[in-house]
Amino acid sequence: SPRARRIGCVSKDETSAFICEGDHPRHCSGKEREQRSDRRKAKQEKCDHKLKRHANNNGAAIDGAAIGGTKPADEQNRYDTKNSNVLLHVCSSGQVRPPRAVRAQHTDRRAATAYPADVIPTPLIVNFEDAVEAILKAVRARGDRTIIGVTGAVAAGKSTLARRLSACVVSTDNYLPDYQTTAEHLRDLPESSDLQRLAKDLANLRTGQGTSIPRWTFEEHRRVGEQRVEAADVVVVEGLHALHALPRQHIDIAVFVDAPQAIRWQRAVAREQAGDRPWPIEYLEKFFHTVAEPTFALHADEYRSGAHFVVVNEPSNRAQPL
Repeated sequence: SPRARRIGCVSKDETSAFICEGDHPRHCSGKEREQRSDRRKAKQEKCDHKLKRHANNNGAAIDGAAIGGTKPADEQNRYDTKNSNVLLHVCSSGQVRPPRAVRAQHTDRRAATAYPADVIPTPLIVNFEDAVEAILKAVRARGDRTIIGVTGAVAAGKSTLARRLSACVVSTDNYLPDYQTTAEHLRDLPESSDLQRLAKDLANLRTGQGTSIPRWTFEEHRRVGEQRVEAADVVVVEGLHALHALPRQHIDIAVFVDAPQAIRWQRAVAREQAGDRPWPIEYLEKFFHTVAEPTFALHADEYRSGAHFVVVNEPSNRAQPL
């Protein structure tokens, strides 16, 4: 197969090949959209049932691997950052190969159908330091108002990346439920968040109209009002479920930020010590391991496989963002 080139060399034709207009779910027939929606709902209900069942262990850690949330260590992707800005995939056999990422090699662009679909293109894998340039190159290739969705587990670097991509950022945190009326183990479930409202707000921003969105605070753990967001040429929605099916229908470029759990836990602690939210470290540790991690693990494979970019945010010689 043709050699994959570094992300910095991706041309306009190559970039548009995996975000071309005909591949977007909005351009599918009504029957196709219904079929995809039914499949997603069935999978989502199955995952959520597992989480609720396992969450009844009164605070004990939930094993994501035991319920299909994570892959065994020997099946996970490993990355080689020594020789290229595009990371190499190391197969379980030890063979190193470049990601199948240059979509311009497709003779038929429709073959690289975007998320969600039965055949999903392999994401471009980039370092955190190179992500902004690579993603904005894809934005420029579209030549139209663009909504970027950024997801990843807790403290993966979603918010940092989002702020670097655009001044217009919508956080899914603002659509969280009222913690007082929501059981702890259900708080991070996508069904508990007002994702229908998020989808509506993104639809308004897509048309170029400013919109009012909820304002949710970690001080009170509930919605405390509304706030105005003005439209921009590039809008970024970031959060745990930014690539959920409801908001995903309005997203043009999907991004999954990946980082090891141990590193994310260190970042989460540092963030809380800096006053990000008024949570004692003991409670943060319990929530991190028994709620946030297993909940996101149930949806991580779906979100990652449907992303156009996987951004690897691992320690390096450079300071790592929180």
